[in-house]
Amino acid sequence: MADIPRDDSQEEKNDKREFIRETIVKQEKPRRRGRALLWTLALALVFGGTSSLAFVVSQPFWEGRFGETEPQEDISLARDDTSAAPADTDAAEESSEETIQSNLVTVDRDELESLVAEAVERSSSDLSDVTSIFTSLNSMIAEANKSLVVITVSTTDLDWFDNEISSDHQSCGMIAAITGQEVLILTDSQLVSGQATIHVSFGNHGEAYGSCKQTDSTTGMAVVSVPVSSLDSSTLSYVQAITLGNSYLTTQGTPVVAMGSPLGTIRSIGFGMISYVNSNVQEEDSQVRLLCTDITGVSSASGFLLNLNGEVVGWITTRYSSSERANVIRALSISELKGKIEKLFNGEAIASLGIKGQTVTTEIAAERQIPQGVYITQSVSGKPAYQAGIQSGDILTALDGVAVTSLEQLQTRMESFSATAQIQVTVQRSGRDGYEELNFTVQLVAR
Repeated sequence: MADIPRDDSQEEKNDKREFIRETIVKQEKPRRRGRALLWTLALALVFGGTSSLAFVVSQPFWEGRFGETEPQEDISLARDDTSAAPADTDAAEESSEETIQSNLVTVDRDELESLVAEAVERSSSDLSDVTSIFTSLNSMIAEANKSLVVITVSTTDLDWFDNEISSDHQSCGMIAAITGQEVLILTDSQLVSGQATIHVSFGNHGEAYGSCKQTDSTTGMAVVSVPVSSLDSSTLSYVQAITLGNSYLTTQGTPVVAMGSPLGTIRSIGFGMISYVNSNVQEEDSQVRLLCTDITGVSSASGFLLNLNGEVVGWITTRYSSSERANVIRALSISELKGKIEKLFNGEAIASLGIKGQTVTTEIAAERQIPQGVYITQSVSGKPAYQAGIQSGDILTALDGVAVTSLEQLQTRMESFSATAQIQVTVQRSGRDGYEELNFTVQLVAR
């Protein structure tokens, strides 16, 4: 076979093409590579340090606005012993009269005059005792002021010409608990309910913004939460939580101080004593004690009653004012409210059944031949009990199968239910053949 002649020109072109496709890489000097590496490490350190510093500085800001990094602490309040409470003022007066009569002794007139003369001689003519009393009182109020705050909310309205008008409304509150995440403040629900932004002033020791954690429209109480992270160290070192005292020990004649806004002015105070205790005030799903004082305030008074130990013993209310003494300061006993305050602290709504009643004691049940329990004097219109068919005159004997024989037990049992719970209510209803047991399914709501 004849050899195919080579095309030298074609081979030459292929060689040239291969040469053109080659890439020539210039070798870097080792020194330049080292410098580039050092610059990269330096920039990494600078940017890393800057981002870490920015995170540390901004962390309290974002935590204060978008929630805590740690879970909320549950708060528990110890209940007070009801046996310490007198039945009412009248009973206390009868007991006092019996004590006085038993302690009476016959004293000779000459001996009595001698005793009076000695007492007058021993008495001091200066005002040192009075000064001492008011100095101690002033010290107690100064300590309580560390727990007193001013709550301010801003509202916007329209005038006649549709121009926006901004106005500020204020009330006082008491710091009742401080946890690792928040400062919890008791205040007026009418002021803070539904408010997105709440300004809190800690006197001359700082200010911050808080939010409404929970409200109770029946008592008029609300809890405002202020993040601890939004307060500086000087403010935290100044403020303190006030003690919720045992108001069962607050009886007729007990000295008390009204703080908050008893005179219609923020941070005003009043001083006096308990003039009367009404222990049988019917409230929704409970019975409370009303502490009536001899302190004259205003018809719109609000705030707290404190004993001389600086403990809160009453929540000032205007709901039970009388036309004869409309400006006299009255307060709900704090001991009966502790269960509800605990739920507000933990952000839980208070469940409403919607009845008012009286305890049917063992003696009354035997005397009138009626079942023992809670006699319903009013099934509040529109409330869960009313809508379920429970009527005034029924006697409530059990909630979810647990016997209820008094208003105190009814209140304790209701505080154990969620505001969205569906419960079984057992009542005894009077008929032609005597009392008949009826069971109702009731859907509770938040009050």
